[in-house]
Amino acid sequence: MNTVAQTAATEPARWPGWVHLPGTVAIVTGAGSGIGQATAILAAQQGLTVAAWDINLDGAQRTVDQAEEASSSIMPFVADVADSAAVQSAMQATTEQLGPPTLLVNNAGPAALGTNLDFGQAVDAALGSVQKVTEAFLAANPGPGASVVNISAVSGSVTGGTGNDPPGFGWYAAAKAGILGYTRWCATELATTCRFNAIAPGGPIETPRNRAFLDSPGMVERIRRNPMRRPGTAAELAAGILFLWSPAASYVNGVLLVIDGGLTLTGG
Repeated sequence: MNTVAQTAATEPARWPGWVHLPGTVAIVTGAGSGIGQATAILAAQQGLTVAAWDINLDGAQRTVDQAEEASSSIMPFVADVADSAAVQSAMQATTEQLGPPTLLVNNAGPAALGTNLDFGQAVDAALGSVQKVTEAFLAANPGPGASVVNISAVSGSVTGGTGNDPPGFGWYAAAKAGILGYTRWCATELATTCRFNAIAPGGPIETPRNRAFLDSPGMVERIRRNPMRRPGTAAELAAGILFLWSPAASYVNGVLLVIDGGLTLTGG
């Protein structure tokens, strides 16, 4: 049996159950609200030690406060993921204070709606930040069981768009498709070091960023066509992320997990 096969064969013995060993360090970017906040809290509740990265320290601290009994397992860090120096600084602080990270979710990025960035700037902020954080994470030498989950989207990865997207929205589909492509490249080239997977939220998902848009005619129609007849929640996305991180997904690599209530089955 070769080394890779031997490692795979012994993984269940090293990591029994659905979650990593208590104290395993996980980095969540964009942890101050929405999907990032829900992921940080759920991870801490499952016994992981969470580095809550956010561009706004107050936001990350609110996540700590909302974790209640699990708050001691979350430490806030300031991190602008679009800035290479800031990423390196946050990674150094994380490893010094918590130890080498094993898990990462690249969740932070510009808002899908309302961004003032032009096409190139927006794609770089959304896709380039994933590459910056991932490279810093790998340079920190994550140990056995390392797993990265990137947040793609239904738009650009599964569908071209909604057919009713606002002007200038093409950057979002381009960036999210790029995140999926980068995830798959990493999954094929770096699998002996770390597993890479992506999540495609849709449906839509109710978060603070898009709550104001849920009552728009386009969103109301999408919810009506969704087989589950409701938006998804950040907590439901967090559960999918923790599954892909977990030893239960030890042979899951390079997949796009669509979490949209079945909306894409109706045409997106």
